[in-house]
Amino acid sequence: MLVAAFMQLVDVSIVNVTVTAIQRGLGAGYTHIPWVLSDYTLAFAALLVAGGRMGDRIGRKRVFPIGMSTFTIASLFCGVAQSPEILMGARLLQGLAAALMYPQVYSVIQVAVPPKQHGAVLGALGGVIGLAAITGPLVGGRLIQMDLFHWGWRPIFLVNIPVGLLTILRALRFLPESRADEADPIDWTGVALITASVGLLVYPHGAGRDLGWPPWLFSLLAVGTLGLLLFAAHELRRERASRTPLIRMSLCANRGFSGGLALVVLFYGAFLPFFLVFSIYVAGEARLHRAPDRRHARALTLGSGLGSGAFIVLASRLGRSILHFGLLLLIAGTCWVAWMVDRHGNDLHRLQMLPRSWRRVSASASRSPRW
Repeated sequence: MLVAAFMQLVDVSIVNVTVTAIQRGLGAGYTHIPWVLSDYTLAFAALLVAGGRMGDRIGRKRVFPIGMSTFTIASLFCGVAQSPEILMGARLLQGLAAALMYPQVYSVIQVAVPPKQHGAVLGALGGVIGLAAITGPLVGGRLIQMDLFHWGWRPIFLVNIPVGLLTILRALRFLPESRADEADPIDWTGVALITASVGLLVYPHGAGRDLGWPPWLFSLLAVGTLGLLLFAAHELRRERASRTPLIRMSLCANRGFSGGLALVVLFYGAFLPFFLVFSIYVAGEARLHRAPDRRHARALTLGSGLGSGAFIVLASRLGRSILHFGLLLLIAGTCWVAWMVDRHGNDLHRLQMLPRSWRRVSASASRSPRW
């Protein structure tokens, strides 16, 4: 189960530092790259709840190998893709498979682990999540640097195949079967509405630049927005009728839940694009391109991993204030990067990103403002 969680999270982050290699290898345009990244998470998010319900109804030992097998096959398709469109489709299939296998991780922990050991096992899962956040970019950069068999970026996906096969065999042998006694039915109407609505909202943003934003793209945005409203109304109606919804909309009445949800949306909406654009920048513009995939990713992910480990310990003592402290650090770091990029442009050096050495190094670098 921990290996499955590790694989799912690594495949989210490993692509971020290899986008330029994929772009060169497949001749992909800037329009294709966001889809290579977002197809996976879009499919994963759309079917995550449904995947959990399928495990409850059909049996987790049945659903998990299906999800892992599909994930492994999709990784093979990603690794042998000969065009951006094939890679995008394979990433979509990867996300669908991850939505089947990942929910079973938490379900199996709940039913197969004694309650007294839940804390230890969830702690181990948290460690795996932090390790995956660090490992994905580092391994991705290292594999591209090694250029195994002159395959370029392809090993970042092909490495999933032996790990996936081994995990499937061990799951079939050791994983206990379990299912919910009275499993809730899957709201397939809700799944269809949310998937179609999000797709209609995301597609125009990916294709609009190359197509010149024709009027029909704005129509898709309007239909997607209407679809989200219909989804909310459908979920409320199911909940009032005492039928299990895909998402309990009544949770939004809780101020803590709504505030946390808004914060998560703002965070990922702001910083996932930042990491993508910054990866492309250091690979193609700044002098950091001497080792972009390995060194800048190491700094970003090492900070994330150390922060995650430290703040898990401090959270019980500091409470909600740790969230404010983390946001202040995040804002300060982002402003620092923005200022240094604006100050030095293409002449940005690695050492200029370190607070202690920026004065000494920046004195020898020419000023070339670029935003």
